[in-house]
Amino acid sequence: MTHPADFALVRGGGIALYWSPAVLRDAEHELGELGYDHTRVDAANWDESTMHEAVAATLDFPGYYGRNLDALADCLGDVAHGDYGWSPERTDLAATFDNFGAFASEQ
Repeated sequence: MTHPADFALVRGGGIALYWSPAVLRDAEHELGELGYDHTRVDAANWDESTMHEAVAATLDFPGYYGRNLDALADCLGDVAHGDYGWSPERTDLAATFDNFGAFASEQ
């Protein structure tokens, strides 16, 4: 079920960059009030290998996860369909990747 507030948060796409920690906290709180599961991952010290490990652990990827970008795309699609990664009793999943810019700038 889509709510006006969650639609407003993702109307430009499913990924948003927050420059203000207070605005991010407000968005996370609002999504929680709408029944979203929420997970937070710190990407500050990631390299490609640790990124795969952290995302797989956080989203409960299956043991056969291939730890490459094609496998990541496949598993994220499964998460989006609710196969794993969040509770099916909840509205959906919101994930916060803290310090992602540090990881992205190194790639």
